Amino acid sequence: MYARQNAKKAYRTEILLETGRKLQDAGSLENIAKRTAEQLNMLLERNVYFYLGKPGKNSRPVVCKADEEADDTLDDSELAVAQWT
Repeated sequence: MYARQNAKKAYRTEILLETGRKLQDAGSLENIAKRTAEQLNMLLERNVYFYLGKPGKNSRPVVCKADEEADDTLDDSELAVAQWT
């Protein structure tokens, strides 16, 4: 049990260190959003939708999928939550 927890902690630490390196090299806001979405996807193993501004029907998020069958956009209820947060 402890070995598994330690391995998971080491993995998360490596992801965070890698994130710092990638963000330093990102350069533009779009690249920062892309790198952040990729790293959150790796860390959380979830679909990540990253909006550069206020989420809306006409705005396109930076998407990094854990589930390849997931949509590239949010449905109305998910969009409402994104706008609320």
